[in-house]
Amino acid sequence: MTEYPYFPLFVNLSGKKILIVGAGSIALRRAEALSPFGAELMVTAPEGRPEMEKLAAVWNRRRFQEEDLEGAVLVLAATDDKELNSLVAELCRERGIPVNSCSDRTQCDFYFPGIARRENDGLGASGENIARLRQRKHYYFVPYGQDDPVEKPQSLKADLSLLPAALEAALQGRQLQPMLRMF
Repeated sequence: MTEYPYFPLFVNLSGKKILIVGAGSIALRRAEALSPFGAELMVTAPEGRPEMEKLAAVWNRRRFQEEDLEGAVLVLAATDDKELNSLVAELCRERGIPVNSCSDRTQCDFYFPGIARRENDGLGASGENIARLRQRKHYYFVPYGQDDPVEKPQSLKADLSLLPAALEAALQGRQLQPMLRMF
């Protein structure tokens, strides 16, 4: 079977039910990423990070049940239980609900990109795609870096304040340096 790259897609999540199974560190990072986009976050987990309380529209403080999937447009399996994450992914596939499993990349219908936001604009990119683009000629980047390497070790954020300088450099055929920065 041919393996295709993932298609980058920007989608309106305002008011849409997104189920997050789990409420630990990974689930919290996902909830924090989704919250500014107006999604209705439904969390199912017996316990979890207290910060989740502010982000969740509803927090079912119990183990996942199949009925939790009803009405969800996206599901995040973000527990520390690989078997439960696999079960959630399998049930989502049966129902045609896109799912992201934090414990097995092969069970993901979508990934979380690095996200840079400024007012109503957003830019998303994955590390794999950035690496491919960097190998091509005549592609230039706004300098980027990690804003929180401890809590979000795979997260990259563009420094959009450098956008005008990066564009000027690109028009001259050069990359603004240093490209990878620490914030």
